[in-house]
Amino acid sequence: SSLQAQYQILLRNLQSLLDIVNENAVPFAHTSVHPAVNFPGRTQENILLTLLRKKREPDVEERVERGLETARDVRAAVAADGKDGITRLEEVWKELRAWTQERVA
Repeated sequence: SSLQAQYQILLRNLQSLLDIVNENAVPFAHTSVHPAVNFPGRTQENILLTLLRKKREPDVEERVERGLETARDVRAAVAADGKDGITRLEEVWKELRAWTQERVA
């Protein structure tokens, strides 16, 4: 029940984000990002490079690939047996939560 409620909230938020991105696809595609002239580029160079990065960091890329693989596995498991898919999905969320907390802390 609680998991379903959280799932519905997450799904609603993702749908909202998708709607916003779709509505603004043209402006996003044509936006050019440059720092303001008063941005302290010399002292905050790492932040600037991270913000302007077009390619994912290797560890993020690896996590994205693992997430996509797991999602494919979960879909296959759900097709075969609904219970196993939910259990796998819960494991993925636990892993993701631990990884996120590790990155933030």
